[in-house]
Amino acid sequence: MSDIVQIQSESDGITHIYMNRAEKRNAFNPAMIEALKEGLKKAEQDPNCRIIVLHGRGKHFSAGADLDHMGAVAKASEEENKQDALSMGALFRALEQSPKPIIAVVQGAAFGGAVGLACAVDFVVGSKASKFSLSEARLGLVPGVIAPHIINALGMRRAKALSLSAETITGVQAYQFGLITHLAEDEDGLEDVLDALCNNLVKGAPEAQSAIKELMRGADMHALDQDAQDEFCAAQIARARASKSGQSGIKAFLAKEKPDWAQD
Repeated sequence: MSDIVQIQSESDGITHIYMNRAEKRNAFNPAMIEALKEGLKKAEQDPNCRIIVLHGRGKHFSAGADLDHMGAVAKASEEENKQDALSMGALFRALEQSPKPIIAVVQGAAFGGAVGLACAVDFVVGSKASKFSLSEARLGLVPGVIAPHIINALGMRRAKALSLSAETITGVQAYQFGLITHLAEDEDGLEDVLDALCNNLVKGAPEAQSAIKELMRGADMHALDQDAQDEFCAAQIARARASKSGQSGIKAFLAKEKPDWAQD
């Protein structure tokens, strides 16, 4: 894998994926996008990995799209631009659909497509000093491939408001809007907040957490058909009750014992 993305697997089951272009504020280019996909796939295939944490090296999480790449695609055909966008969209969809819990740690700024990354994952750890902006409108662009993810994370009204205005919001506002899920007082506290979140997550069963992510996606997909939604959700809990994790978890609870997946 290119050094543009770095992976660090810990003995506690946490895999850290670092965007490693600090000199470019971790801006996306095709090489980084492909390396992030590869890193995500590698973490998902690691049986020891319980949690994936996405970071940006340096002062900022990510500035979004790389300016040099934007200049190149501006000269490309509409079809070439579409294929480029589909490649980026596949990264956001892979993050959303990963069977592992994924946390993004946002220090400094997250602009443009980086907001999409934050919206596509399960948790965002940020601080009051974090800054976010859906800045595409000021470049004459639209938040195309990230639109489903920002709508899912923020709701339609908020997603439209932030996209149309391209305003920069603070970490406090991002927390109020639900973009940041776990807020630190300042950037020095990000690590402690991340540790507390990870310690809580490892108390859950990996199989159940994967099933929960599938359940939530499926329930949302069937939102317009109540009968289909009820059928889907009932099938999911039935499968969970019959699973190895479900059986052992209930047994441990009734016996007042710690289940085998839980860590101290």
